[in-house]
Amino acid sequence: MDHIIDIPKLTTPQAAVDIIEKSIGQVAAISALPIPFVDMIAMTYIHSKMIKGIAAAYGHEEPEQSKILIISLLSASISNFTSELVTELTEQVGINKILSDNIVKGAIAGFITNIASEVICSHFAQGGSIEDMGFEDLINYISSSATKEKFSTSAIADTLLEKLNLSDILA
Repeated sequence: MDHIIDIPKLTTPQAAVDIIEKSIGQVAAISALPIPFVDMIAMTYIHSKMIKGIAAAYGHEEPEQSKILIISLLSASISNFTSELVTELTEQVGINKILSDNIVKGAIAGFITNIASEVICSHFAQGGSIEDMGFEDLINYISSSATKEKFSTSAIADTLLEKLNLSDILA
């Protein structure tokens, strides 16, 4: 499976990559279900398991539960908010006639989960732990990614089309 945003394979243990890929699929599937609030609870749980798995892959002891819960809930909330925003935008530009809201929500949720995993892996690869992880790690990640054009409109659109297998349909 290709990564939505490339996880640095040289510094990321294979066990972490496997956990991340599994988590992205689970989050995408759960968020595509039209059951309000269940997606938030399930995404928080999946993100929590993913963080614990990544920490273990980097050789960290079991992280503090409260910190994991905060990070997982924040990640799930960002994912849910972004999905709603993008769904609204697809309706305004008429793309919702091609894509269902649930497909868009699933793709966005997987995308945000991948970003969260990259922030965590980057932090661990630099010697950090879950206890010293903070909002500045996300800001630093976004800043460094922006210079590499990972978050350009065309890069995100190409990635979403590829992940949704729509590039052939729309071509």
